[in-house]
Amino acid sequence: MRVCQVAGLRPDCSFTSAGQVARLLAVLLISVVTVWGQGGVISGNVTDPSGAAVAGAQVVVTDMGTNFNRQTATSSIGAFTVTSLAPSSYRVVIEANGFRKYSDSNIQLRVDERLRVDAVLSVGALSDAIEVTAQASPVNTQDGVLRNVVEGRQMTDIPLNGRNPLQLVAMTPGVVPNVNSTSSWSTSANQVSVSISGSSYAGVNYKLDGAENMEVYTMQSNALPNPDLLSEFSVQTNAYSAEHGGRAGGVVDAVTKAGTNVYHGSAYEYIRNFALNGRNFFALGNDGLKRHQYGFSGGGPLSIPGLYNGKNRTFFYGGMQWTSLRSTPTTSTTTTWTAAQRGGDFSKYIDGVGRTVSIKDPSNQTPYPGNVIPASQLSPITQKFLEYVPTATDPTGLLRYRVQNVVDNVQGSIRVDHAFSSQNRLNVRYLKENNDTPSVVMQATSSPIPTPIWCVQPMPASVLRASSVPRCWAILSSH
Repeated sequence: MRVCQVAGLRPDCSFTSAGQVARLLAVLLISVVTVWGQGGVISGNVTDPSGAAVAGAQVVVTDMGTNFNRQTATSSIGAFTVTSLAPSSYRVVIEANGFRKYSDSNIQLRVDERLRVDAVLSVGALSDAIEVTAQASPVNTQDGVLRNVVEGRQMTDIPLNGRNPLQLVAMTPGVVPNVNSTSSWSTSANQVSVSISGSSYAGVNYKLDGAENMEVYTMQSNALPNPDLLSEFSVQTNAYSAEHGGRAGGVVDAVTKAGTNVYHGSAYEYIRNFALNGRNFFALGNDGLKRHQYGFSGGGPLSIPGLYNGKNRTFFYGGMQWTSLRSTPTTSTTTTWTAAQRGGDFSKYIDGVGRTVSIKDPSNQTPYPGNVIPASQLSPITQKFLEYVPTATDPTGLLRYRVQNVVDNVQGSIRVDHAFSSQNRLNVRYLKENNDTPSVVMQATSSPIPTPIWCVQPMPASVLRASSVPRCWAILSSH
């Protein structure tokens, strides 16, 4: 099933009308305001050697990767604050008349982090400079948030079954994975349900690039980019800011990678195959697992030779990932009608304690003689339908079958950043995920390749609205 992660579009990402285009543009503008109204903060106090506040000092905070800078001035008490900063490495430069220039180039800001940079200016000429090389204190003294940050390198270096970064949320103290907490048809390809600080699984606020990233039906995370497209994410379990309101449990705030002035990227392929795996000691055969997961990512300055040079102004980062999975789990069981029951003969139909269950005529509530329904009263529509339903050979109606797992997933994302000025910056990101996961039920036989019997409705990935109608494929029986 195609799943579009952009509000205002059909699930297949097509427009329904001109009004949809207008609504989409409104959503994008609101998203821009939302994203840059949140983020990291660098603040501090500027004093002279005697401890007196230095008012009016010029403070420039520069992103080392893109050279995008923010400027401000200290207040009358020597304080400054720069907000809405994306996770990156920063340089802070402070200048004031009669003092040497202060420069600190060793500031690493994480997602939603509040850092404090206090500067003591030395008397001297501006042509002189003091370069700070010591790293900022790792102890957070700016707020009381209990926060764990999972960096990009952790996501790519730690083995993840399926490359789902949300699996690392459970590394945070106080986070417990939930089992069978949502309906299976609505779960996304990479959806993980967790409880934070004892809250309900629906009490977690998932955010992506500062905007809410929730699936409205199950209140779980929407599609999240793969580890090669994510910069980092934070898990906040207590005392988080009111700007993340709406959930009582906690906040999972993720940020996608952004391009810089240097081109960089990656390509990968991960393979799992049953031929390389050991068989479960208690299993009759292997699981038939075949999974291929491959993709690429890359970004840098967005430039058109001879027309436009995006260095220090316009950047892009994006990528694609394809996942193909086939496997055959162990045999399962269910109960269906026997051949006799299909013909109306319920003489051997008993309850759990061995008593015969009486079958009555619905028109007068009179029991059928011998518990056999006359052929004249059997619905031809039902009889036709039963041709596509497996027949139990066991007298109890027990049917053994195997469900073959089939997953075809394609995920793509592109992000563009543009700096109009030191105070205005635009960020646009497009993320789309197609996740086809039909549930193909197969008859369990002694043959190594089960015979296809029927196919039930597929389980679509997470969507922005709960109004999508699950599809159901035709019956696959050919024997």
